Amino acid sequence: MSKTIKTIKELFPNVIEIQEFIKDIRIQKVEIIRESFKVIVSVEEEAWISDNDRKNLEKSFKNKLKDFNFEFNYITIAKKYSNEEILEIIKLKIIKYIKSSFSFIEDLILEENDDFNLILPSVIAYQSITSNGLKDDLCNFIKKSTDRNLIISYTEEKTSDDFLFNQEMEERIMLKDILAKSNDISKNNKRANFKYGKKIKNETIKISDLELQQGDAIIKGEIFQYETKTIKDGRTLVIFYVSDGSSSISCKAFLNKDQSDNFLKNVKEGNHALIHGDIVYDTYNKEVSLMLKSLELIQENIREDEAINKRVELHLHTQMSSMDGVSHTKDLIQRAIDWGHSAIAITDHGVVQAFPDAMDMGKQIKIIYGVEAYMINDKKEIVNGNLDGRKLDDFVVFDIETTGLSPKNNKITEIGAIKIINGEIAESYSQLINPGLPIPDLIVNLTGITDEMVADKPSIEEILPSFKEFIGDSVLVAHNAAFDMGFIRENAKAINMVIDNPVLDTLELSRAVFPTLKSHKLNLVAKHLKVDLLNHHRAVDDALATANILLKVLEMVQDKRFQFLSELNSLKSSADITKGDMYHTIILAKNQAGLKDLYRLITDSHISYFHRKPRMPKSIIAKLRKNLIIGSACEAGELYKAILRNR
Repeated sequence: MSKTIKTIKELFPNVIEIQEFIKDIRIQKVEIIRESFKVIVSVEEEAWISDNDRKNLEKSFKNKLKDFNFEFNYITIAKKYSNEEILEIIKLKIIKYIKSSFSFIEDLILEENDDFNLILPSVIAYQSITSNGLKDDLCNFIKKSTDRNLIISYTEEKTSDDFLFNQEMEERIMLKDILAKSNDISKNNKRANFKYGKKIKNETIKISDLELQQGDAIIKGEIFQYETKTIKDGRTLVIFYVSDGSSSISCKAFLNKDQSDNFLKNVKEGNHALIHGDIVYDTYNKEVSLMLKSLELIQENIREDEAINKRVELHLHTQMSSMDGVSHTKDLIQRAIDWGHSAIAITDHGVVQAFPDAMDMGKQIKIIYGVEAYMINDKKEIVNGNLDGRKLDDFVVFDIETTGLSPKNNKITEIGAIKIINGEIAESYSQLINPGLPIPDLIVNLTGITDEMVADKPSIEEILPSFKEFIGDSVLVAHNAAFDMGFIRENAKAINMVIDNPVLDTLELSRAVFPTLKSHKLNLVAKHLKVDLLNHHRAVDDALATANILLKVLEMVQDKRFQFLSELNSLKSSADITKGDMYHTIILAKNQAGLKDLYRLITDSHISYFHRKPRMPKSIIAKLRKNLIIGSACEAGELYKAILRNR
């Protein structure tokens, strides 16, 4: 059975999937084979029909005749389009994908040269079109209809650097005002029975996830920076911003007199609200905005602590922690009081300026005074390990190249070593290693070691036994030895091998002997000592340079007549400890004496040991720790880093 049908719209007049410009797709023939419950549909396919249009077309048939199996035959129809028709089809496709495109759709320009050039009026329009499948759809249409390419570009917006800077400054002031008004906000949130527009039923979306092509959206957040303007026709333009913690967006509403009186009476800065509106591009402010359809005031959802046994927060940053905390000290303490906590610690980064505000709240909750200090390990030794009776004799200076910085997550790609016997370079060891995974491009550029170079090389498990045989019981030497030894120990542990040789770190040695150097990187120390460093970041070349640095330094300290390895650690007394490795550590005052000692540490860190940050030497903390509690802090603490680096 067959029947001729003019258009899709005539067959399915009420199907939503049939967009405005798809309705004219012509069907040549529909053949229904009842015996096999099969429908064969022959469709005229013009160049503008996309894969998505096909899916919608086929879905329409299948929904109409659910019990049948379908076969679709697409018959290509060659048709020449004028430039006006091409532009019109492009506009229809954009409107289909981006519901809010009315803000820029009439500003499109289509130019014809060797290729077609579609010029969009703004970068926002360009991002909207190129962030989904629309760009491919448009390019495919032009290619099929004209056998030419489509180039999509946009006109540069005349947005000056001053405009962007001022906009950023305004946003910072807004956020500052929000924090300052935090106490008033909770009062305003009690008004939660006002509604404007239709009831909002659907789910909300984060403001940071909003995209122009979505058309409309429902968001939930806090209202701030509220302003009104009366326009010529007597209506009121209301503009306010909403933040949900992920981002912020401006909202606009045009209200008549009756609406505006009620709206302005109920909707205030600090309210929390559900908001439904159209996502549009504001060409005046050059930003994405929400045109208000509906608004419902809601109660702020304040988090509660329902635990029977309340915790005590011992790691807390207020707005006094630079580039970290943003909340006011009293707000944080009040939240702990509301939750029924018995005590709270204040531990800002390196400072104690929050203590006066905390002290004001001390009658309602116990305040534990503390700091998250920037500790420097001035006790770190040049040589460590079993040094009993060990003389300054044989050394194996080594270096490794790796796929990254983590001993647990990355792999060794090369080991190079130089053996020193009786003060002379005696032997070398060099081996490329197959890491068993691709070498990142950054590492390839740094070291020159490629996947092809290591493809047929042995694994680290095969190499470690020969490396251990090479080093014997010699003292191991490396520049920043903690890094190299971390990798060696991690891989040795995997094959039940123990490497417990004494370790000398030339990084700490150079810090002790050359305290005035601004940096103690291997290449800079080599340059300072006029030591050749060829092929930097290749293991055996770096090991050779490190070996020559060691020999030169040992020659420089000959006047000290050191005989034993452990005596090298006495050189640390002349090191500039402010430039050593820095770790976070928590320090809490046990009592009034501890608070006094804490102030002493803070003073010394700012006056005597400041280098970019106020640093506290580990030795001084140890001297004053009787009335202090010392904690390991976060992932930047010495304990966590030691675990991660397999020290």
